[in-house]
Amino acid sequence: VSVRKVVIFTGSPLEGFPGHFEVKSLQPENTHGMAFKWGVHHTKAFLIGCDRGLRVVVHTANLLPGDCEMKSQAAFVQDFPPKSSSSPGIPSPFEEDLSEYLASYMHLQGGRGLDGLHDWPRPPVDSPTRPGPCSLRDLPRFYDFSGAYGRLVASCPGRHTGAALSTFGHRKLSRLVSSTARALP
Repeated sequence: VSVRKVVIFTGSPLEGFPGHFEVKSLQPENTHGMAFKWGVHHTKAFLIGCDRGLRVVVHTANLLPGDCEMKSQAAFVQDFPPKSSSSPGIPSPFEEDLSEYLASYMHLQGGRGLDGLHDWPRPPVDSPTRPGPCSLRDLPRFYDFSGAYGRLVASCPGRHTGAALSTFGHRKLSRLVSSTARALP
């Protein structure tokens, strides 16, 4: 397997990686000055891009030997193709979920947002959304999530008000379960 580039988003500085690794520090933008002993960025996911599409992996393990070897863990894994001219014209609920979650983070270096993923694999030529330079925040719009098996219920630390109250965490889960229960016969 040949890996052209690896980008690691983390809540704390990391060093000692090979040259094709890029480490970016992230933190949620709406922590309102809250300080936590262990930090607030605790995403357990991989976005793996290749010419055939995007693999989304959401897992429960901390990437520590003891967590992976000695504890029960779970993972959601699904591959999504690039959008094409036959893809649905509106974003799927999973695409919106992933976009909202990625938008909740900002790049700490200058507050520019999640910029700079210029080497992300590009969709095929017939894609109506063929990107130029792409940010992580915009990445989901280039892939077809219409076949997603589920919804993404992410947690984003901070104080949420108004419409954002049901965007993340237990409030979003409650909203999704309620809407599913109403749809059942």
